[in-house]
Amino acid sequence: MTAGDLHGLVNTEQWVEEALCAQVDVGDIFFPTKGGSTQAAIRVCKQCPVQQECLDYALRRHEVNGIWGGHSERERRRLGQGLSPRKERLTCGKGHEYAKVGRTSQGACKECRREWDKGYQQRAAERYARKHGVA
Repeated sequence: MTAGDLHGLVNTEQWVEEALCAQVDVGDIFFPTKGGSTQAAIRVCKQCPVQQECLDYALRRHEVNGIWGGHSERERRRLGQGLSPRKERLTCGKGHEYAKVGRTSQGACKECRREWDKGYQQRAAERYARKHGVA
């Protein structure tokens, strides 16, 4: 992307003049193909003096394509829903780390949930056996 390209997209915003992506030719890193890496664009954004203004612009305009303010489309969608842009890392009761998904969390990592599921399945089988008289 060049300064001209960015001006064409957001020609009424004053912060564009200070945006790092508008000052250097960074190619298409801000509009990667599906499944393409966003890391290079996010690194540029992290150093940009107008990162917040860029993100605010994208959220206001509901931009669905590209990296804006250091956030991907999915992250901006999460922000618009009042969620954390990136999955939060939490710790379960046994000290295992897991990612928070959605507004609430299940309170356990995959390992602990698997362990609980095994116990639940076993208890359900025992209840079934007692109820139906199966040995």
